[in-house]
Amino acid sequence: MKVELNEYDGCFKIALTAETVADAATLARMSANRTTELRSCGANAYKDGTFCGHVVIGKRKNNTSTIKQ
Repeated sequence: MKVELNEYDGCFKIALTAETVADAATLARMSANRTTELRSCGANAYKDGTFCGHVVIGKRKNNTSTIKQ
């Protein structure tokens, strides 16, 4: 999965690009089963100089297996 983070005037955008069929399936499931709830978002800086960030999006309890067109 290719991940790109962009900053705009009023928001940040995390762009996800599938590189494999498994990645594409994961993106399709995320689109079909996500909620609008942002559960967590943050970044960490470590003593060794590395940085990492995360975004956690809510997921429906009753997943759907169909994808809207």
